[in-house]
Parts: sequence; C-alpha cells; structure tokens
Amino acid sequence: MRDGKRIVQLLIQRPERNASDHLYLEFEDRADHYFAGAFGDVVCNSALINGIIPVGVPQDNGTFLCTGTRFRQRVLLEGSGESGWLPVILAVTWRNRDGRPEPLLQLRTVNNSHREFKRLSHLSSYVIQDDIIAASSGLPLPEASRELPDRAPAEAVRRRVDQDMGFDPGSLTPVRTGRYLHADQENLFFFVFTVECPGFLTLERMAEMRPLTVPALLAMRENQALRNAARLCKHVKAAHGMPGAAAEIVALNLTLHGHDGPAADLMAASRNGASLDRVTQRIRTLVQQTRQSQPELSTSRNLQVTGLAGLQYREFFTILLPLYESIGVAGATQALARVQGDKARRRALTRLAELYLDEEVMASVPAAI
Repeated sequence: MRDGKRIVQLLIQRPERNASDHLYLEFEDRADHYFAGAFGDVVCNSALINGIIPVGVPQDNGTFLCTGTRFRQRVLLEGSGESGWLPVILAVTWRNRDGRPEPLLQLRTVNNSHREFKRLSHLSSYVIQDDIIAASSGLPLPEASRELPDRAPAEAVRRRVDQDMGFDPGSLTPVRTGRYLHADQENLFFFVFTVECPGFLTLERMAEMRPLTVPALLAMRENQALRNAARLCKHVKAAHGMPGAAAEIVALNLTLHGHDGPAADLMAASRNGASLDRVTQRIRTLVQQTRQSQPELSTSRNLQVTGLAGLQYREFFTILLPLYESIGVAGATQALARVQGDKARRRALTRLAELYLDEEVMASVPAAI
C-alpha cells in the first residue's frame, strides 16, 4: 500500500461452488513480510513456459500439418477422448566416455515431467509455439492450416537439451519419425534425433540424467512387460473378460524377453477362457524377481523404476536399439541379433509393429499396455 503496509489477499476456490461462495480472506502481512517473501520466492524460482502446442495430422512424407492449437495443461488428459495428433521430439542423448559410447537417460519425476513418473526416458518435449517462432523468424502459427516448419522440431530439441543439460547441441538432423497411438486421448507424432553430449559434461542432480547400459535397459523393459501382464490379469478379473488384442500385445512383449510359457497361457485364456489364476501368480513372482530401482539423484532416495516411457517401450527394438548400434553402444548388436536369430521373437516384433499402428486395435486396449 502507499503507506508501506502489505496486505495479503487469499482466494480459495471450489469448482463445484459459485464464485460468490468462494472463500476470500484479507489480512495484514506479518512484520517480517513473511507472506510477501514467500510469494517473491515462488516468482523467483518459476520458469516462463509458453505452453501453446500445435495439434494436427502427420503426413506420409514425414511432415506434420498443423490445424489448430491447444494449451499444454489441456492435452493428454486420461479419458479426455480428445482427437488429433501432437508433435513431440525425442532426443536420444549419449556421450563418449573413454572411447565407449553410453546412452544418457532421464528418470522422470514430478520435478522434470508432468506424466509417466518413475520411468526412464531420453529427453522428450512437445513442439511448442516458441519453437515455431524461433524456426520461422518470429512468426507464430497462423489460424489457417500449415505445415510445421522444418526447423521447429530441432528448435524444440535445442530448448530441451539446454534446459536439462546446459549446452547447445548445435546443428541437428532428425533420424526418423515415429507414431504413438492412444486409446482415449491425443496421439503423438515423434521427431527422433540423436544428440552427442560432451564427454566432460557435468550432469546436474536436478536433471536426473544418468548413463545406462543396454543390459540394464533390457532388464527394465522386461520388468515393464511383466507388469503390463499383471495389470492385464487384474483388469480381466475386474471386467470379467479378456480383450483379445490386449492379450496378444502383452503376450508378444513377453515373448520378446523369453517368457514363452506365461505368453502362451495368456493367449490360451483369451481364446478359451482358461483360468488365469496360475499364470497370474507366476507373473507376480516374475515381477518381484525382476524389479528394478534407480537413485533419485536430487534426493538420494532409491525409486522403483516402472520401465521406459511411451514410445521407447513400444519401439525399443525398432528405434532405440538400432540407433544404439549405429552409435556403437556395447550390447546393442548382440541384443538385436538375439531377436533376429529367434523365429518366435522375430515374429513377435513384426506382429507388434502392426498392432501398435492399428487405430482400431489400440482404441480397444487398456491404457499403458
């Protein structure tokens, strides 16, 4: 106020009540200006986010046609039923340490992500309007439909890498695209890049970045496939029915990790209604035996990792491992050879590629399978 007095005004809203019924409090700040200081701390430690995301349709030539925009807070809401596609980048980060390339992945926490917590992921981000402006010499998205500027995904990579790792990755070229279908919310169209990080780079604790080996990532994906099988069994008991497509997807992922027995039992249950009790108990035991944990670097606590984020789980053998092999990551060639050299695993990989890109199939599959 003009006389130097500070007034605290507090409004507590309840969505189910009218605005006139919201609780409103007004009182003078303490002598030490505690409330003013707390408010200042929030502002000081906040980051400005221009959360406007284009929504549109991916084209067959690998480009993305923007048809509108949505606010970041209103996308990928479970059960929203929203249609359309969102453009997303995936930066496959790695570094060379003593002549050995090693992947760098982020443990997703409430401090660095807004979904898929306790999963591991290479750096990922929506393409936002800021990236489009940077790629278009200051021009935002117009109202009319237009293609996403070619440089916008690379600008999104630069922004995310600088934000979490503190360096400019320089010139970038996308290596491929990928599609991720959801059953009850927007689908994702990925622009995939590889980013070599300086070998001497200091990884900040808050970023939760850490080097991981191919065997470690395979172990995490195996546990995730088993968790999905356990989740499906629980869903079946609650819903009194086995969705055939979901059973096939879960069984094929188990086959990729050599769990042929549980995979066959799941498929038998989906075909003839055989009891799931035995396979459910077997899967639960395997889940416990393969549990994985990682330290949360910012708190020094160990967290149980629930697997790999989204596309990286579905496309581990078709996107990540081939990229790791091209970079020279130890174990990638052997892991790919194990799949290609086994007839059942090779068929499973081919069939999964078909199912994951079938809109009707994915619309019938429970979330996160």
